[in-house]
Amino acid sequence: MKKTVIILIMFLFTLGLFGADHWRKVGQPLSKERCYNPTLSFDSDGELFVGFREQEYKENTNGLYHASVKKYDSISKTWLSIGEPKFSPELIGSSQGNVPLSFVISNDKLYVAFVTGGSETERKVMTYNGKSEEWDFVASNLPEGSQYTLLKADNKGNLYIAFESQNGMQVMSSVDAVDWDYYGVHPTDISSNEGFRFIVSSQGVPFLSTVTVKPDYVSEAVITHCNEKSEEWAVVGDIGFSGNLGDEYKVSELAIDKEQQAFVGFTEANDNNAKVMKYDVVLNKWELLPDSNFTGEYIMIDISTSNSSALFASLRMGVEKKIKIMKYNTSLSKWEMVGEEINKECSVPVFNSADVPFISCTDSDGILTVLTYDDQPDDPDTGDTADTGNTANTADSTDSGNTADTADSGDTGNTGNTADTGNSADSSDDGSACSVLLI
Repeated sequence: MKKTVIILIMFLFTLGLFGADHWRKVGQPLSKERCYNPTLSFDSDGELFVGFREQEYKENTNGLYHASVKKYDSISKTWLSIGEPKFSPELIGSSQGNVPLSFVISNDKLYVAFVTGGSETERKVMTYNGKSEEWDFVASNLPEGSQYTLLKADNKGNLYIAFESQNGMQVMSSVDAVDWDYYGVHPTDISSNEGFRFIVSSQGVPFLSTVTVKPDYVSEAVITHCNEKSEEWAVVGDIGFSGNLGDEYKVSELAIDKEQQAFVGFTEANDNNAKVMKYDVVLNKWELLPDSNFTGEYIMIDISTSNSSALFASLRMGVEKKIKIMKYNTSLSKWEMVGEEINKECSVPVFNSADVPFISCTDSDGILTVLTYDDQPDDPDTGDTADTGNTANTADSTDSGNTADTADSGDTGNTGNTADTGNSADSSDDGSACSVLLI
């Protein structure tokens, strides 16, 4: 009998169900509809929110897209809708361009930014009114356009929006989300090619990751940042440090830790090797991080940093399409795997105040779930797919002075503290769905 109990305990440890850290579900799936661009974020009280594009199918359409935001209720262990589900106007669909939904929390206020679909495309920002429990339009003077758009916030509560235009990349900032001013002039000879990455450091410095295109479909990474005082944009390091990113114009992922150390992650076109590089401020040069040349068919890499400045990466393997979540061990100068491989795709981690990682995942049907890595069992299966009722008095006008943790990535799979890493954990909206099954 004693031997049987020991074997059983060992078996439970192997499954990650008895005291061992493992990836587990947080609540049930958030929607019965196909979801895109999920962004995880925490408010100053540690409450977990997710903003995402939700698709619904109607007759004679390819599916309509709307914005939804939900909050995890740790008592009922369910996801509650913030305002009405699919509260936004129709959003631009994948057939009209790869334009994600951005979701941020700034001073405990919830914001979403998007481009509307249909016959007229407009750039819009909405915020949640906790008193009326409705989403209201703000941002009265944003320029019109249907191009790729990303919204970010810094630790001071300032908001930043970056978007493509006929005049190249544009960045605007606002203190109240109503009136927006241009934030410097970005170099017009640097192209974004229907996709870029945008982060804001904890000190309020905006960074952009774009590409420059050369003949024969050669594209190379370009990282720029804007000086807060002069509002002048400048190239960080050398143009082309990445080598050829290929004719798909893949964009380098960005992360910045609390010490203002910058990192980039990208996949080279010639050999599909994924790499992570670190910026040397003294030499003004990007250098390969030790043990950071991931050989093999890696077609996607995303990176983020935790609250303690630990560097994480999400690696997607090409043929098997499995995800590895990795953490960089600085003392050993090597990457170490966090938990088991995850089947299909998921985002790079975002972290709560205790530095516990959370990731967003969608299955082959686009059904969205959230996972966390700890020693607790899965939340009980209630048989329901997220609560659709409103969450009252959430994210009201109270100004806490704190900027929430968030994971947002543009069109890739988001990330750590927005103010610190600015990365996104948004899932890419390339028309394909990703799934997450623990192995």
